Amino acid sequence: MREVVIIGPKHHNTYGVIRSLGKKGIKPTVFLDSETNDCFFAKSRYIGSISHIPAAKIIDHLTGYAAGRDEKPVLICCSDTMSSLVDLNCNQLADKYMIPCSSRQGAITHLMNKQNMSELAVECGLNIPPHTQTIGRDELMQKRESMPYPCILKPLVSTEGHKSDIMICTSPEQLAECISQIDCKHLQVQKFIDKTMEYQIIGCSLLADNEIFTPGGVKLQLAASHRSNTGIVTLEPIEKLNINISPIKEFIRATGYSGLFSVEFIRDSSGRDYFMEMNFRNDGNAIVMTAGGANLPYIWYLYNTNGDWIGLCGKKIKKATAVPLFPMLSWLKRRPWYILYKALTCTVFMDIDFCDPKTTCRQFATLLTILKTQLVKRIKRL
Repeated sequence: MREVVIIGPKHHNTYGVIRSLGKKGIKPTVFLDSETNDCFFAKSRYIGSISHIPAAKIIDHLTGYAAGRDEKPVLICCSDTMSSLVDLNCNQLADKYMIPCSSRQGAITHLMNKQNMSELAVECGLNIPPHTQTIGRDELMQKRESMPYPCILKPLVSTEGHKSDIMICTSPEQLAECISQIDCKHLQVQKFIDKTMEYQIIGCSLLADNEIFTPGGVKLQLAASHRSNTGIVTLEPIEKLNINISPIKEFIRATGYSGLFSVEFIRDSSGRDYFMEMNFRNDGNAIVMTAGGANLPYIWYLYNTNGDWIGLCGKKIKKATAVPLFPMLSWLKRRPWYILYKALTCTVFMDIDFCDPKTTCRQFATLLTILKTQLVKRIKRL
């Protein structure tokens, strides 16, 4: 069996890939972008080995690790940072790994710039939010009176910012306050869309065979915050989402990218869909695809090892729901019965797996510690 190497953070995204492969009998080698060993899935039964390698050293480590091997390991990325590093060094890594990549080194990193991505999306027939523009922090401060309110601010390049840098502003005064809290220098500003639905097309691009596998769409039911599309999500077949998949596939082909991906959209009250961004990596919500019968990391593995990936792509998916464990704590205060119902009826949890006892015990121990801390704080207030 061909080796799989996973690179990513201490996040349920990485764990989702580990689980998806582990359930097919593949125990991957995991290199975590971390300098500490406090990872909740470090003792997962699905892992072959795990090491902690800071991002600055990951390319040298990958190069040395694969030296002298008879077969190229299959490489899977689980963060924008890792995807960009692989893209910027794909000429060097392609001789040693089966990598997710484009036809030209650096092409994916170029498209991680949201303005470049938006322009390509428009060329392919996708809608983007009105008044989309690129602007520096200082210039934005000077022009804050003329911005379209409400507007949303995002880091122009995801690898140079954080989720916390995504902010919604309703006035010049609020915009000025937001700018003072943002770390990145360059931003994308868009008219804020009052959405009625947020969804992702999660799939696997296999462009060498002119195939883009998009079995379903993932609808966000309840988000952890306005900065995140992680939350309670539901997988439905593409045909039930009432979307035109053709321009989406045209856009993916135009990127030249092969590998795991997700494309994010929002829909307004008139039914108009707006392209938000494409992630050139495994998506944090993709575990719901595995639960629904489309094991995308395994399909990527089969594609790179001459397995029967075509047979798996032909199977129909079923509806599935995924729930993250820890955000439920804050949601319980607002919608307790809804959250409990979703927890009891969901198809899969994003960050626990009852077939993986050591990881599950670790997560529940952490959960109990958080609950105990909150209880003590409440008692002290009395």
